[in-house]
Amino acid sequence: MTNVFLFHGIDSHPFDNYQGWLRDQLEPMGCRVIAPQFPTPEGQTLDNWLREFDKHSQFLDENTLIDGHSAGALLALRVLPRYQVRIRAAFMNAAYIGVPPKVSYQGQETFEREPYNWEVIKNRSQAFHVFYSDNDEQISPGNGILLARNLEVEPILVHGAGHFNLQSGYGPFPMLLEKMMPYIALPEIPAR
Repeated sequence: MTNVFLFHGIDSHPFDNYQGWLRDQLEPMGCRVIAPQFPTPEGQTLDNWLREFDKHSQFLDENTLIDGHSAGALLALRVLPRYQVRIRAAFMNAAYIGVPPKVSYQGQETFEREPYNWEVIKNRSQAFHVFYSDNDEQISPGNGILLARNLEVEPILVHGAGHFNLQSGYGPFPMLLEKMMPYIALPEIPAR
């Protein structure tokens, strides 16, 4: 079984934006979708988000996919080096990693305080996919480019996607699902 973690962003909830649509696509394929509710906006710190993730960490294994949206992508970059597990793939959407400008939220600086250990992060996933937009209203496009460079992958530019949220028209996100499909272990059909 493929475990798929969905990490929402700041001022959001587990099935906001494209995540509800994604869950509805993945569960019929036999995926276990784990979508923790991280404290936001109250108690919004990296430590609190990691504590919430720890409650679900038993599902982190070699068959896991992680999708992180916005601050959820930053959480994924903190979760991967924390565990001695190499997952199948990580998907990062609209992640801010230090290229200004950005819209700032209370507690967000706790996600960015420590440098990222790129060598360890790269070894904790078989594959990475980095999506960014050319008209993100919250962060500059340079973040997606830099994140992809640090992960040594090609960034995926999605024209006009904004911050990959409902306000930008991102309920469905078919391109993300298409990139996930090769990593999903489909259940076997019993022989007749």
